[in-house]
Amino acid sequence: MEFTTDLLVGMLGNLETCFDLGSVVPGAGVQHSDLFAMWLDVKAALRSLPPRDRTIVWLLGQGWTERDVGTKLGVSHQGIHKRYQLILRRLQTTLMGPGAKRTAA
Repeated sequence: MEFTTDLLVGMLGNLETCFDLGSVVPGAGVQHSDLFAMWLDVKAALRSLPPRDRTIVWLLGQGWTERDVGTKLGVSHQGIHKRYQLILRRLQTTLMGPGAKRTAA
């Protein structure tokens, strides 16, 4: 199973409920043990992020807009957008290895 942008963002959005990914990956035939392993990998990858980056991911995952996050952190919404893109690339590299290409969302 590949980490697509949608899957990764969905998992980041709410780690506590991501164990049941049937709604994110319908009919993918993913075993619960695989999902649990993925969940642990994502959780470890998130813990490797600096606290400010984890805050950005958490707030965006809770439905905050980039503008709202920027206001909260004293950064422009463009700055939040660029930082989030860097965070996703870093997580992608951590989870899939260097040189991994993101699957179209």
